Amino acid sequence: MSEGRRNVENFQEKRDLFFNIFKFLFRKYNVNIFKNDKAYNIVVMFLKFIKTQDPISVFDPISFKDSIGNCIAYLPTRLLFIHENGLYHLCYYFKDSIQKSSIAFWKLCKNIYNINMGERSYLLSTKIADCADQIIKKCISTPESMYKKLLIAFYHMLHRLTFFEEIIIDTNEFFNIIMSLFNNCIKCYRFPQYWSSVSKIMNGFLNGSKIKFK
Repeated sequence: MSEGRRNVENFQEKRDLFFNIFKFLFRKYNVNIFKNDKAYNIVVMFLKFIKTQDPISVFDPISFKDSIGNCIAYLPTRLLFIHENGLYHLCYYFKDSIQKSSIAFWKLCKNIYNINMGERSYLLSTKIADCADQIIKKCISTPESMYKKLLIAFYHMLHRLTFFEEIIIDTNEFFNIIMSLFNNCIKCYRFPQYWSSVSKIMNGFLNGSKIKFK
């Protein structure tokens, strides 16, 4: 069912039931929960579920943002969310709810990408490169700004953790995406706080390994 087989009998009911189980299980942070492998497997299933790209409007994912927050407070599951590009898939799967509650989503985004240098070695550069490629391709193919903002948040994490020295980044594509976002901000006469992250990212490009840049 979590592999995207939507022909499962009563798929929607079972899907909603699974989400409610996830919400209930992680309603409070309890490190003892993660001593049980089944809890970790539920997170794996959740991430597989949101890859099915079957957005729903009757179920509000923001209502269980606290459960996701408690879930990713445990480092192994936070790493899992990053490696599986969980936030990217949340953008698509729950896009209607995210647009209505953007503050909650971006706070969650900040918490998931809150990896420090001591934890950096747990992140796999191959996975990180795949995630970056997936997000940037979406930014190119869709006019929706939330993917561009997600790219900034993701690249800001890469800059902090010096991943620009390890993975190939197409700086031209990033610049084009940023210019598109910049032009929209000019039209609205608004420059959100994430623009400070953009300057740090560009600085990271300049100081990163130029050999690995496209």
